[in-house]
Amino acid sequence: MTHRSFVALFLVAFALLVLPSTSSMAASYDHCIQQAGTRWAGERFEAQLQNRCANPVRVHWCVRQEDDGLKCGVSPALRPSNVTTARAIDVKRPVEILIEACEVGGDCRVRERR
Repeated sequence: MTHRSFVALFLVAFALLVLPSTSSMAASYDHCIQQAGTRWAGERFEAQLQNRCANPVRVHWCVRQEDDGLKCGVSPALRPSNVTTARAIDVKRPVEILIEACEVGGDCRVRERR
């Protein structure tokens, strides 16, 4: 094996080991979040969001408002079986809750969908 081919082989092996695949970088944990309950308290809406996976996840949630804007919040590290509460006032009916979840430390967030 020549020096040039050894260097090329080393660079390819290094790239395969160090660089994550596109699918792992964009891995979604949305399936981990389950709506555990909702309630109205006057004009205030609350939705319980529970982590059903074995690992902590980051959860970004938004609730559609009457003016079509989004009221958003984040739980940076929702532990397994724990619950976070999405709260909003002046919620548009029917209620629309948007959720994006990813690994803790990720940067997932709800993107405007219409």
